[in-house]
Amino acid sequence: MIDFTSFFITAILLTTLFIHIENKDKELTYVKSTVDDRKYLVRNLPDKQQSADMIATVRGNLVKLSQELKNKNEGNIHINRMINNFNPNNIVESEKSNKFTSYSINKGEKTVYCLRSRDDKNKIVELNTMMFVALHELAHTMTKSIGHTKEFWDNFRILLRNAIRIKIYKRINYNENPVKYCGVEITDDPMNFD
Repeated sequence: MIDFTSFFITAILLTTLFIHIENKDKELTYVKSTVDDRKYLVRNLPDKQQSADMIATVRGNLVKLSQELKNKNEGNIHINRMINNFNPNNIVESEKSNKFTSYSINKGEKTVYCLRSRDDKNKIVELNTMMFVALHELAHTMTKSIGHTKEFWDNFRILLRNAIRIKIYKRINYNENPVKYCGVEITDDPMNFD
């Protein structure tokens, strides 16, 4: 009986240690933002407050844009789809191990943003670049089709134009000035093509 108990306890300790080691870099924690007093799930790093504040700022900008478009375009099927799909209360930072940059689950039910460079510095992405990425993800919530179809690009341009108009995004011509973002390069400016 003692041998089985010792084996069982050792197995539990080793399993716990393995889980801890495996999840060491995947740790996320809730942090209350100083921007809007909401809690956001972010990577547990020394600058986690900045991450929470970045998500809060992006969230606030997207809510502002959504309200603006709802009031301006009452009855527009794409805007209505976006309003119905986008969940501003479920935005989180991606884990370091996540192979994707940023993405939306079920067209807005949950949005996951890569907020940091993919190098060892983990530098937080600049706000304007983050807004471009967030608007890209928001365009998916208002698009019925899957992927980067003509419908998606048309919707993305609508969001970009309106974000520029209400001053939550400053246009960058990424064709001429590519920007590194989370291990990839943004090289296209949807405002340059139809």
